[in-house]
Amino acid sequence: MSDRLAESISTFTITRSGFLHATRLGLHMKDHSQKSYVRRAVILAIITWLPLLILSLIQQLAFGDQVQISFLEDFATHARFLVVIPLLIMAERAVDNRLQHLTTRFYSHGILDKASVDKYNTIKENIARLSASRLASVVIFVVIVLNVVIRLWMAREHQVSIWIFNPSPGNSTFSWAGIFFSVVSLPLLQLLILQWLWRWILSMVYFSNLTQLGFALNPAHPDRAGGMGFVGTPPGPFMVVAFSFAVLFSATVSQNIIYLGKSLPDYYIVMAVFAFLSIVLNVFPLLVFYPALSERRKSGIIQYSTLIHEHHRQFDEQWLGRPISENIRGFSDASSLADLNASYDAVTRMRKFPFDVKIMMSSIIIAMLPLLPLLAFEFNIVDVLKEVISLLL
Repeated sequence: MSDRLAESISTFTITRSGFLHATRLGLHMKDHSQKSYVRRAVILAIITWLPLLILSLIQQLAFGDQVQISFLEDFATHARFLVVIPLLIMAERAVDNRLQHLTTRFYSHGILDKASVDKYNTIKENIARLSASRLASVVIFVVIVLNVVIRLWMAREHQVSIWIFNPSPGNSTFSWAGIFFSVVSLPLLQLLILQWLWRWILSMVYFSNLTQLGFALNPAHPDRAGGMGFVGTPPGPFMVVAFSFAVLFSATVSQNIIYLGKSLPDYYIVMAVFAFLSIVLNVFPLLVFYPALSERRKSGIIQYSTLIHEHHRQFDEQWLGRPISENIRGFSDASSLADLNASYDAVTRMRKFPFDVKIMMSSIIIAMLPLLPLLAFEFNIVDVLKEVISLLL
Protein backbone atom coordinates (compact mmCIF):
# COMPACT_ATOMS: atom_id res chain seq x y z
CA MET A 1 0.00 0.00 0.00
CA SER A 2 1.34 3.42 -0.95
CA ASP A 3 2.20 5.97 1.73
CA ARG A 4 -0.31 8.36 0.20
CA LEU A 5 -3.15 5.86 0.49
CA ALA A 6 -2.15 4.82 4.02
CA GLU A 7 -2.07 8.45 5.14
CA SER A 8 -5.47 9.13 3.59
CA ILE A 9 -7.03 6.15 5.37
CA SER A 10 -5.41 7.05 8.71
CA THR A 11 -7.15 10.45 8.69
CA PHE A 12 -10.60 9.14 7.77
CA THR A 13 -13.28 9.95 10.35
CA ILE A 14 -17.04 10.11 10.74
CA THR A 15 -16.96 11.71 14.22
CA ARG A 16 -15.20 15.07 13.81
CA SER A 17 -18.14 17.25 12.97
CA GLY A 18 -21.18 18.81 14.57
CA PHE A 19 -21.76 21.35 17.32
CA LEU A 20 -19.53 19.73 19.95
CA HIS A 21 -16.67 19.33 17.49
CA ALA A 22 -16.96 22.98 16.40
CA THR A 23 -16.97 24.03 20.06
CA ARG A 24 -13.87 21.98 20.73
CA LEU A 25 -12.07 23.57 17.79
CA GLY A 26 -13.16 27.01 19.01
CA LEU A 27 -11.47 26.22 22.31
CA HIS A 28 -8.32 25.15 20.43
CA MET A 29 -8.69 21.53 21.59
CA LYS A 30 -7.41 19.95 18.38
CA ASP A 31 -5.52 17.04 19.90
CA HIS A 32 -6.83 13.55 19.00
CA SER A 33 -4.77 11.48 21.43
CA GLN A 34 -6.28 9.04 23.92
CA LYS A 35 -5.82 11.61 26.69
CA SER A 36 -7.79 14.21 24.75
CA TYR A 37 -10.80 11.88 24.53
CA VAL A 38 -10.58 11.16 28.26
CA ARG A 39 -10.33 14.88 28.97
CA ARG A 40 -13.38 15.66 26.84
CA ALA A 41 -15.37 12.86 28.49
CA VAL A 42 -14.54 14.18 31.96
CA ILE A 43 -15.32 17.79 31.00
CA LEU A 44 -18.72 16.91 29.53
CA ALA A 45 -19.58 14.75 32.52
CA ILE A 46 -18.74 17.65 34.84
CA ILE A 47 -20.68 20.19 32.76
CA THR A 48 -23.82 18.05 32.68
CA TRP A 49 -23.78 16.56 36.21
CA LEU A 50 -21.98 18.84 38.68
CA PRO A 51 -24.28 21.90 38.27
CA LEU A 52 -27.25 19.61 38.92
CA LEU A 53 -25.70 18.53 42.21
CA ILE A 54 -24.86 22.08 43.27
CA LEU A 55 -28.27 23.52 42.36
CA SER A 56 -30.17 20.68 44.00
CA LEU A 57 -28.05 21.12 47.15
CA ILE A 58 -28.92 24.82 47.26
CA GLN A 59 -32.63 24.04 47.09
CA GLN A 60 -32.30 21.05 49.45
CA LEU A 61 -33.36 18.60 46.73
CA ALA A 62 -30.12 16.59 46.64
CA PHE A 63 -31.23 14.34 49.51
CA GLY A 64 -33.85 14.22 52.19
CA ASP A 65 -37.61 13.76 52.06
CA GLN A 66 -38.78 16.94 50.36
CA VAL A 67 -39.36 14.86 47.22
CA GLN A 68 -39.74 11.14 46.73
CA ILE A 69 -36.81 10.96 44.31
CA SER A 70 -34.01 13.27 45.41
CA PHE A 71 -31.11 14.04 43.09
CA LEU A 72 -28.68 11.63 44.76
CA GLU A 73 -31.29 8.86 44.62
CA ASP A 74 -31.88 9.39 40.91
CA PHE A 75 -29.32 6.83 39.70
CA ALA A 76 -30.69 6.98 36.14
CA THR A 77 -29.49 10.59 35.96
CA HIS A 78 -26.06 9.63 37.33
CA ALA A 79 -25.84 6.83 34.74
CA ARG A 80 -26.75 9.25 31.93
CA PHE A 81 -24.14 11.87 32.69
CA LEU A 82 -21.36 9.99 34.52
CA VAL A 83 -21.35 6.77 32.48
CA VAL A 84 -23.21 7.10 29.17
CA ILE A 85 -21.78 10.47 28.09
CA PRO A 86 -18.13 9.44 28.73
CA LEU A 87 -18.75 6.14 26.89
CA LEU A 88 -20.22 7.93 23.88
CA ILE A 89 -17.20 10.25 23.76
CA MET A 90 -14.70 7.39 24.04
CA ALA A 91 -16.62 5.50 21.33
CA GLU A 92 -15.57 8.13 18.80
CA ARG A 93 -11.97 6.94 18.83
CA ALA A 94 -13.02 3.27 18.79
CA VAL A 95 -15.36 3.66 15.79
CA ASP A 96 -12.92 5.71 13.72
CA ASN A 97 -10.09 3.25 14.43
CA ARG A 98 -12.29 0.29 13.51
CA LEU A 99 -13.39 1.82 10.20
CA GLN A 100 -9.80 2.76 9.35
CA HIS A 101 -8.67 -0.79 10.16
CA LEU A 102 -11.36 -2.36 7.97
CA THR A 103 -10.53 -0.02 5.09
CA THR A 104 -6.84 -0.89 5.36
CA ARG A 105 -7.71 -4.59 5.21
CA PHE A 106 -9.75 -4.07 2.05
CA TYR A 107 -6.65 -2.74 0.31
CA SER A 108 -4.02 -4.99 1.90
CA HIS A 109 -6.08 -8.09 1.00
CA GLY A 110 -6.34 -6.96 -2.61
CA ILE A 111 -10.12 -6.57 -2.47
CA LEU A 112 -9.76 -2.94 -3.51
CA ASP A 113 -7.28 -1.65 -6.06
CA LYS A 114 -4.38 0.06 -4.26
CA ALA A 115 -4.01 2.47 -7.18
CA SER A 116 -7.46 3.98 -6.62
CA VAL A 117 -6.24 6.66 -4.21
CA ASP A 118 -8.04 9.51 -5.94
CA LYS A 119 -11.33 7.62 -5.99
CA TYR A 120 -10.97 6.82 -2.30
CA ASN A 121 -10.25 10.47 -1.49
CA THR A 122 -13.45 11.41 -3.33
CA ILE A 123 -15.40 9.03 -1.10
CA LYS A 124 -13.66 10.43 1.96
CA GLU A 125 -14.56 13.99 1.01
CA ASN A 126 -18.17 12.99 0.37
CA ILE A 127 -18.47 11.44 3.83
CA ALA A 128 -16.88 14.53 5.41
CA ARG A 129 -19.41 16.72 3.61
CA LEU A 130 -22.34 14.59 4.76
CA SER A 131 -20.97 14.48 8.29
CA ALA A 132 -21.01 18.28 8.44
CA SER A 133 -24.45 18.53 6.80
CA ARG A 134 -26.45 21.54 8.00
CA LEU A 135 -29.69 19.76 7.22
CA ALA A 136 -28.71 16.91 9.53
CA SER A 137 -27.85 19.44 12.26
CA VAL A 138 -31.23 21.15 11.89
CA VAL A 139 -33.09 17.84 12.04
CA ILE A 140 -31.13 16.84 15.15
CA PHE A 141 -31.90 20.19 16.80
CA VAL A 142 -35.65 19.89 16.09
CA VAL A 143 -35.75 16.31 17.40
CA ILE A 144 -33.91 17.35 20.58
CA VAL A 145 -36.38 20.18 21.28
CA LEU A 146 -39.42 17.98 20.67
CA ASN A 147 -37.99 15.08 22.67
CA VAL A 148 -37.07 17.25 25.68
CA VAL A 149 -40.53 18.85 25.71
CA ILE A 150 -42.27 15.46 25.52
CA ARG A 151 -40.06 13.88 28.20
CA LEU A 152 -40.58 16.75 30.62
CA TRP A 153 -44.31 16.74 30.00
CA MET A 154 -44.38 13.02 30.78
CA ALA A 155 -42.32 13.67 33.92
CA ARG A 156 -45.10 15.97 35.15
CA GLU A 157 -47.53 13.06 34.90
CA HIS A 158 -45.47 10.81 37.18
CA GLN A 159 -47.17 9.81 40.39
CA VAL A 160 -44.00 10.53 42.38
CA SER A 161 -42.29 13.86 43.05
CA ILE A 162 -38.77 14.29 41.74
CA TRP A 163 -35.93 16.81 42.15
CA ILE A 164 -36.57 18.25 38.69
CA PHE A 165 -39.67 20.01 40.05
CA ASN A 166 -40.14 22.12 43.15
CA PRO A 167 -41.83 20.31 46.06
CA SER A 168 -45.09 22.17 45.67
CA PRO A 169 -48.64 20.91 45.12
CA GLY A 170 -48.90 19.50 41.63
CA ASN A 171 -45.10 19.72 41.05
CA SER A 172 -45.78 22.24 38.31
CA THR A 173 -42.70 24.48 38.55
CA PHE A 174 -39.15 23.54 37.69
CA SER A 175 -36.45 23.59 40.31
CA TRP A 176 -33.18 25.37 39.48
CA ALA A 177 -31.55 22.01 38.86
CA GLY A 178 -34.56 21.02 36.76
CA ILE A 179 -34.11 24.08 34.57
CA PHE A 180 -30.43 23.31 34.00
CA PHE A 181 -31.31 19.67 33.34
CA SER A 182 -33.90 20.70 30.75
CA VAL A 183 -31.84 23.39 29.01
CA VAL A 184 -28.28 22.00 29.15
CA SER A 185 -27.73 18.48 30.49
CA LEU A 186 -30.48 16.51 28.74
CA PRO A 187 -30.09 18.30 25.36
CA LEU A 188 -26.34 17.55 25.38
CA LEU A 189 -27.02 13.87 25.99
CA GLN A 190 -29.66 13.82 23.28
CA LEU A 191 -27.25 15.57 20.93
CA LEU A 192 -24.63 12.86 21.45
CA ILE A 193 -27.15 10.06 20.92
CA LEU A 194 -28.61 11.58 17.74
CA GLN A 195 -25.14 12.34 16.39
CA TRP A 196 -24.30 8.67 16.80
CA LEU A 197 -27.42 7.65 14.90
CA TRP A 198 -26.35 9.96 12.06
CA ARG A 199 -22.82 8.51 12.15
CA TRP A 200 -24.33 5.05 11.97
CA ILE A 201 -26.07 6.05 8.75
CA LEU A 202 -22.79 7.55 7.47
CA SER A 203 -21.02 4.23 8.04
CA MET A 204 -23.51 2.54 5.72
CA VAL A 205 -23.01 5.24 3.10
CA TYR A 206 -19.24 4.83 3.43
CA PHE A 207 -19.32 1.05 2.99
CA SER A 208 -21.74 1.40 0.09
CA ASN A 209 -19.41 3.87 -1.63
CA LEU A 210 -16.48 1.50 -1.18
CA THR A 211 -18.36 -1.25 -3.00
CA GLN A 212 -18.73 1.12 -5.97
CA LEU A 213 -14.94 1.00 -6.41
CA GLY A 214 -15.28 -2.64 -7.45
CA PHE A 215 -14.50 -5.52 -5.11
CA ALA A 216 -12.09 -8.26 -6.24
CA LEU A 217 -13.62 -11.16 -4.32
CA ASN A 218 -12.50 -14.79 -4.35
CA PRO A 219 -15.62 -16.98 -4.17
CA ALA A 220 -13.61 -20.03 -3.07
CA HIS A 221 -11.97 -18.25 -0.14
CA PRO A 222 -12.18 -20.37 3.04
CA ASP A 223 -13.73 -17.52 5.07
CA ARG A 224 -16.89 -18.09 2.97
CA ALA A 225 -17.14 -14.34 2.37
CA GLY A 226 -14.98 -13.90 -0.72
CA GLY A 227 -11.97 -12.90 1.38
CA MET A 228 -13.73 -10.14 3.32
CA GLY A 229 -14.79 -12.22 6.30
CA PHE A 230 -12.73 -9.92 8.51
CA VAL A 231 -15.51 -7.34 8.19
CA GLY A 232 -17.85 -9.53 10.25
CA THR A 233 -15.44 -10.50 13.02
CA PRO A 234 -16.20 -9.09 16.49
CA PRO A 235 -16.15 -6.49 17.80
CA GLY A 236 -18.68 -4.67 15.67
CA PRO A 237 -17.85 -1.05 14.83
CA PHE A 238 -20.55 0.30 17.13
CA MET A 239 -20.14 -2.11 20.05
CA VAL A 240 -19.19 0.62 22.56
CA VAL A 241 -22.17 2.69 21.45
CA ALA A 242 -24.49 -0.30 21.92
CA PHE A 243 -23.05 -0.87 25.39
CA SER A 244 -23.65 2.77 26.39
CA PHE A 245 -27.26 2.54 25.18
CA ALA A 246 -27.64 -0.63 27.26
CA VAL A 247 -26.40 1.16 30.38
CA LEU A 248 -28.93 3.94 29.80
CA PHE A 249 -31.72 1.45 29.15
CA SER A 250 -30.89 -0.61 32.25
CA ALA A 251 -30.74 2.43 34.55
CA THR A 252 -34.08 3.75 33.28
CA VAL A 253 -35.83 0.39 33.69
CA SER A 254 -34.39 -0.01 37.19
CA GLN A 255 -35.67 3.39 38.23
CA ASN A 256 -39.14 2.67 36.86
CA ILE A 257 -39.26 -0.61 38.80
CA ILE A 258 -38.12 0.95 42.07
CA TYR A 259 -40.09 4.20 42.03
CA LEU A 260 -43.01 3.67 39.68
CA GLY A 261 -44.11 0.22 40.81
CA LYS A 262 -43.28 -1.55 37.56
CA SER A 263 -42.07 -5.16 37.46
CA LEU A 264 -39.36 -6.77 35.37
CA PRO A 265 -41.80 -8.93 33.33
CA ASP A 266 -43.37 -5.69 32.11
CA TYR A 267 -40.14 -5.08 30.18
CA TYR A 268 -39.42 -8.55 28.77
CA ILE A 269 -40.69 -7.64 25.31
CA VAL A 270 -38.89 -4.30 25.39
CA MET A 271 -35.66 -6.04 26.45
CA ALA A 272 -36.00 -8.50 23.54
CA VAL A 273 -36.53 -5.61 21.12
CA PHE A 274 -33.52 -3.83 22.58
CA ALA A 275 -31.35 -6.95 22.07
CA PHE A 276 -32.51 -7.10 18.44
CA LEU A 277 -31.72 -3.42 17.91
CA SER A 278 -28.24 -3.99 19.34
CA ILE A 279 -27.66 -6.58 16.63
CA VAL A 280 -29.02 -4.19 14.02
CA LEU A 281 -26.70 -1.43 15.21
CA ASN A 282 -23.60 -3.52 14.46
CA VAL A 283 -24.79 -5.77 11.64
CA PHE A 284 -27.08 -3.63 9.49
CA PRO A 285 -24.27 -1.45 8.01
CA LEU A 286 -22.69 -4.67 6.72
CA LEU A 287 -25.77 -5.51 4.67
CA VAL A 288 -24.62 -3.05 2.01
CA PHE A 289 -22.10 -5.71 0.95
CA TYR A 290 -24.89 -8.12 0.04
CA PRO A 291 -25.12 -7.16 -3.67
CA ALA A 292 -21.35 -7.56 -4.24
CA LEU A 293 -21.18 -10.88 -2.37
CA SER A 294 -24.34 -12.26 -3.95
CA GLU A 295 -23.23 -11.34 -7.48
CA ARG A 296 -19.73 -12.77 -6.95
CA ARG A 297 -21.16 -16.02 -5.58
CA LYS A 298 -23.46 -16.34 -8.56
CA SER A 299 -20.70 -15.63 -11.10
CA GLY A 300 -18.29 -17.86 -9.16
CA ILE A 301 -20.66 -20.82 -9.35
CA ILE A 302 -20.98 -20.34 -13.12
CA GLN A 303 -17.22 -19.93 -13.62
CA TYR A 304 -16.23 -22.88 -11.47
CA SER A 305 -18.99 -25.01 -12.96
CA THR A 306 -17.68 -24.25 -16.47
CA LEU A 307 -14.10 -24.96 -15.41
CA ILE A 308 -15.02 -28.25 -13.72
CA HIS A 309 -17.13 -29.35 -16.66
CA GLU A 310 -14.21 -28.85 -19.07
CA HIS A 311 -11.74 -30.46 -16.67
CA HIS A 312 -13.96 -33.50 -16.11
CA ARG A 313 -14.62 -33.83 -19.84
CA GLN A 314 -10.89 -33.98 -20.54
CA PHE A 315 -10.44 -36.40 -17.65
CA ASP A 316 -13.13 -38.70 -19.06
CA GLU A 317 -11.59 -38.59 -22.55
CA GLN A 318 -8.17 -39.49 -21.21
CA TRP A 319 -9.02 -42.15 -18.62
CA LEU A 320 -12.43 -43.62 -19.34
CA GLY A 321 -13.39 -45.93 -22.16
CA ARG A 322 -9.92 -47.45 -22.59
CA PRO A 323 -7.85 -50.11 -20.83
CA ILE A 324 -5.67 -48.86 -17.94
CA SER A 325 -2.16 -50.25 -18.39
CA GLU A 326 -0.35 -48.18 -15.74
CA ASN A 327 -0.46 -47.78 -11.97
CA ILE A 328 -2.94 -44.97 -11.28
CA ARG A 329 -2.74 -44.89 -7.49
CA GLY A 330 -1.90 -41.36 -6.38
CA PHE A 331 -1.84 -39.93 -9.89
CA SER A 332 -2.21 -36.17 -10.23
CA ASP A 333 -5.22 -36.10 -12.56
CA ALA A 334 -7.48 -37.66 -9.93
CA SER A 335 -6.07 -35.33 -7.31
CA SER A 336 -6.95 -32.26 -9.40
CA LEU A 337 -10.43 -33.75 -9.86
CA ALA A 338 -10.93 -33.83 -6.08
CA ASP A 339 -9.40 -30.39 -5.60
CA LEU A 340 -11.73 -28.80 -8.13
CA ASN A 341 -14.76 -30.52 -6.63
CA ALA A 342 -13.76 -29.19 -3.18
CA SER A 343 -13.31 -25.70 -4.62
CA TYR A 344 -16.76 -25.81 -6.18
CA ASP A 345 -18.25 -26.90 -2.86
CA ALA A 346 -16.51 -23.92 -1.20
CA VAL A 347 -18.02 -21.57 -3.78
CA THR A 348 -21.53 -22.91 -3.21
CA ARG A 349 -21.07 -22.40 0.55
CA MET A 350 -20.04 -18.76 0.10
CA ARG A 351 -22.25 -16.51 2.24
CA LYS A 352 -24.14 -13.55 0.84
CA PHE A 353 -23.38 -11.60 4.02
CA PRO A 354 -19.89 -10.95 5.46
CA PHE A 355 -20.81 -12.02 8.97
CA ASP A 356 -22.07 -15.00 10.92
CA VAL A 357 -23.66 -15.71 14.27
CA LYS A 358 -20.50 -14.71 16.17
CA ILE A 359 -20.92 -10.98 15.69
CA MET A 360 -24.64 -11.31 16.44
CA MET A 361 -23.96 -13.14 19.70
CA SER A 362 -21.25 -10.68 20.71
CA SER A 363 -23.70 -7.82 20.12
CA ILE A 364 -26.33 -9.51 22.28
CA ILE A 365 -23.83 -10.27 25.06
CA ILE A 366 -22.51 -6.71 25.16
CA ALA A 367 -26.04 -5.32 25.14
CA MET A 368 -27.24 -7.69 27.84
CA LEU A 369 -24.37 -7.22 30.31
CA PRO A 370 -25.74 -3.96 31.78
CA LEU A 371 -29.18 -5.60 31.97
CA LEU A 372 -28.06 -8.51 34.16
CA PRO A 373 -28.49 -6.55 37.42
CA LEU A 374 -32.18 -6.23 36.52
CA LEU A 375 -32.56 -9.93 37.26
CA ALA A 376 -32.15 -9.08 40.95
CA PHE A 377 -35.65 -7.58 40.84
CA GLU A 378 -37.14 -10.94 39.85
CA PHE A 379 -34.76 -13.56 41.24
CA ASN A 380 -32.64 -14.08 44.32
CA ILE A 381 -29.16 -13.78 42.82
CA VAL A 382 -27.55 -15.61 45.75
CA ASP A 383 -29.86 -18.59 45.31
CA VAL A 384 -29.23 -18.59 41.55
CA LEU A 385 -25.44 -18.58 42.09
CA LYS A 386 -25.72 -21.38 44.65
CA GLU A 387 -27.75 -23.44 42.16
CA VAL A 388 -25.18 -22.84 39.40
CA ILE A 389 -22.29 -23.80 41.70
CA SER A 390 -24.09 -26.95 42.85
CA LEU A 391 -24.60 -28.01 39.24
CA LEU A 392 -20.94 -27.40 38.42
CA LEU A 393 -19.52 -29.08 41.51
